[in-house]
Amino acid sequence: MPSPARRTLSLFFHCLVERKQATQYSSQRIQDDWWTYKDSVQGSFVPGPGFWGLVNSAWSLCAAGKRQSPVNIETGRMIFDPFLTPMRVNLGGNKVSGTMYNTGKYVALRLDKEHLVNVSGGPMAYSHRLEEMRLHFGSNDVRGSEHLLNGQAFPGELQLIHYNQELYSNVTEASHNPSGLIIISIFVKISERPNLFLKRLLNRDTITRITYKNDAYLLHDLPLSSLYPDTQSYITYDGSLTTPPCHETTTWVIMNKPVYITRVQIHSLRLLSQNQPSQIFHSMSDNVRPTKPLGNRCIRTNINFSTPSKDCPNKKPRKLQYRGAHGRQATLSALIHTFRTDVPLILRQTDTIACYLTLCVSKKSIWHCYLDGVFLALQIVLVVPGHSEEFNQRPLTFLPLVL
Repeated sequence: MPSPARRTLSLFFHCLVERKQATQYSSQRIQDDWWTYKDSVQGSFVPGPGFWGLVNSAWSLCAAGKRQSPVNIETGRMIFDPFLTPMRVNLGGNKVSGTMYNTGKYVALRLDKEHLVNVSGGPMAYSHRLEEMRLHFGSNDVRGSEHLLNGQAFPGELQLIHYNQELYSNVTEASHNPSGLIIISIFVKISERPNLFLKRLLNRDTITRITYKNDAYLLHDLPLSSLYPDTQSYITYDGSLTTPPCHETTTWVIMNKPVYITRVQIHSLRLLSQNQPSQIFHSMSDNVRPTKPLGNRCIRTNINFSTPSKDCPNKKPRKLQYRGAHGRQATLSALIHTFRTDVPLILRQTDTIACYLTLCVSKKSIWHCYLDGVFLALQIVLVVPGHSEEFNQRPLTFLPLVL
């Protein structure tokens, strides 16, 4: 039996840990109040997106980052990647429970911890666990989505945030580290026939329970399986969180079909306040970050525009062309396939090498691009957790050809 002195010491350290955790939580809550989607003065200045990277040094990527989100998706710049496999969703059951929040910034749904929902496949090398859903929407029907499609916004955008559960223990740790997050984004449109899952979230009895900031409401038996659009087609690119601290650790997957809500439901969303009851009412609508430059990033897709598909929003078949001699597209596909054989895990976890190879073959020889890609892979393997050991143990098939 422990001595009184040991019990006292144990209690002391337990209190220190609790105090530290409470301080961290309080600090996070305070920092959450440091930013908004719309510049406003409510007794003090609250910085909008243009100032996020200036008010807090920990948020510097919001201003200086080169791989920021959201972006404007130009379909003419999309690259068809035949090696993007369909995504797999493991719901862990037909129904889930969770708590819906008015965060003052967006509507959030956080699933109960016992409901394990995983996604894998697609551009992912690891299994990712669903942590939270966020709903963005506009004050009218011509805006509301954070991502744009050929410069066009949608009335809303639903973002499903998943963290890499194989490398990291929680979403906070994952958001700070490479290969940390996968966000599945689904555009929201207006229709008389709403999505069954969103119907449960946005009916009048439910949505009025979270009218003001910090309101929360527990929901049971949500039909999560009805949320995902009936399509295996998607667009993907590497980017960042669209909220501070804007860490560039996110792979975005944008589904090729929207989900639908009614006009009554989106009107109910626009009546949600970003403030508490004692403060002046300000609608939560237009809770979007402006788009950021795509830069040298690639937007890949598993939609083959050379083959007509029911999933394609434009029924006219399109064929993506690259600069260079005739037959470069076939050579590019063969090059990427060969490269995947040598370093498969690296190429599945990021589109950096695939993007480089695509741009390289239009200007240089195939083998020149191949060797450049190898050196790029070696650089990636030094900073991505879990890759170094596998890379070192795997023989590279190109070495006999080079030597």
